[in-house]
Amino acid sequence: MTYGEVMKNPVLAKEFSLRLMNLQDVKVNRSFIEEEVRKYYDLILCDDFCDLGGLQQSSLVISHSSPSLEGTDKEKEKYGLLIELEGKLADIGIRDMFFHMFDDVFIIPLAIKNISTKSDERITVNIKVIQGHPIQPTSDFFNQEFSGLEGSVHDDHLIAELLQLPENGDITYDKSYSREPIEPHIPKFHMPMIDGFGYASEPASNAEDYEQELQNYVQELSDGSCDEYRFVIGALRPNEMVWLDRVMLIQPVDGQVMLNYSIKSNNSTGELSGVLSLNKC
Repeated sequence: MTYGEVMKNPVLAKEFSLRLMNLQDVKVNRSFIEEEVRKYYDLILCDDFCDLGGLQQSSLVISHSSPSLEGTDKEKEKYGLLIELEGKLADIGIRDMFFHMFDDVFIIPLAIKNISTKSDERITVNIKVIQGHPIQPTSDFFNQEFSGLEGSVHDDHLIAELLQLPENGDITYDKSYSREPIEPHIPKFHMPMIDGFGYASEPASNAEDYEQELQNYVQELSDGSCDEYRFVIGALRPNEMVWLDRVMLIQPVDGQVMLNYSIKSNNSTGELSGVLSLNKC
């Protein structure tokens, strides 16, 4: 009997289709949803919260197309909402993990203001850490228990959310220097990967993208130094105040960070210096 003859017979066609159809019960990550809702919202879900009834997903054994859902409209709608909830809970978990990375780290933004009546140019601020451990903005600065999620932190714009300094009528980033203004890092093009079925897909953001964006907002140590930072400001008008570019990340020792600073410019010989002390609350 030919394929055409089989498909003309309703009984045989249904049996043939069922043999080609792969049916599986649809499930969501119930334990993950319950644990995260309890953790972040202090709620205990009812027993049937993740129950999807008789919802199944079907796909043809010989097809590479995406599986389709087989069930009532209500079951399909509930499945979509649970998948959305699962994704939002995962985003909250990543945010929580990233922000907790700074529990034992001082985020130190510094600003400089010209309090004289004359403009000043070619301003250099040198910072030496005399107590504390500077952290370099590399992909090593990440919770290793969550290794592999660096790209998700990048894609959720958490770095900019936490570390980008505010600008207003009183203070801005330095506009006089040739440095390009800080913009959220856009991942570079990744070479498409070919899966087992011959389909091309572009990899998601990764640890390299995370590191490059981190360097947009966190100051690196001066070349060859393990405890010194150097900031350069192009010019300052009288009474103008600007951020010293990026923040410093420093791990305190005995709850304290101490910094020596010195300032040189067209109108200063470097005698302007002092000590900054920061204590953990």
